[in-house]
Amino acid sequence: MTKKPFATAQEVTEANRVFHNAVASDYDKHLEIYHPVVIEYFRKLFQKWIFSHFSAEKPLSVLDVGCGTGYLEQFLIDRPVTVDGIDVSHQMLKLARNKFPSSIYPWFRYRIKDVYTLGEEDKQYDIVLANSFLHHCQDYRRVLEIMGRKVKKGGVLFMGMEPNRLVYKYLFFLVFLFRRLTLSKKDQCQPDGLNGELAEYHLYYGAGFSSRSLRKML
Repeated sequence: MTKKPFATAQEVTEANRVFHNAVASDYDKHLEIYHPVVIEYFRKLFQKWIFSHFSAEKPLSVLDVGCGTGYLEQFLIDRPVTVDGIDVSHQMLKLARNKFPSSIYPWFRYRIKDVYTLGEEDKQYDIVLANSFLHHCQDYRRVLEIMGRKVKKGGVLFMGMEPNRLVYKYLFFLVFLFRRLTLSKKDQCQPDGLNGELAEYHLYYGAGFSSRSLRKML
């Protein structure tokens, strides 16, 4: 594990805002999550672990935390839902709005919002989603608590695509190789080379997440 720099939760959030604004235009072009096999995998995950908790006719309120360019919304378009997508990057949200324009999807709402301030809002949701998001947050325990409190009784909290603790423990060479290969790409986007690492905080300065420990926290 690389030695952590001194950075507050808000400094890491600001690094995410700057970095993801810079890479937004190319963000979706090289992601493996758009491969048909991965999309089908996510579709089955949603059916098994999310939609199975609700009747097909029930209107559902959804919060997509760190929604980025709106990847998860493609799995919601066939359901009676209202979606509140939040992110700190206005460029990423611009792409999400282009994918799901309000003229066609008026029930999809995207807005600038810092997850740490979600606790100031009283609204709860049937479903809270966060995909490849938690590792971007310096204080992930606090974020997990905030997201958990946004779920209605009987609702679902779904988190996907986080670095696995077992990989960091037993296959650290792959983690090291990943960091070396991706760091050069981040340097091209951020001249100081620092914001890219801070934006992917727990990929570079963490030891992976355990699903068991996350469930225990919740």
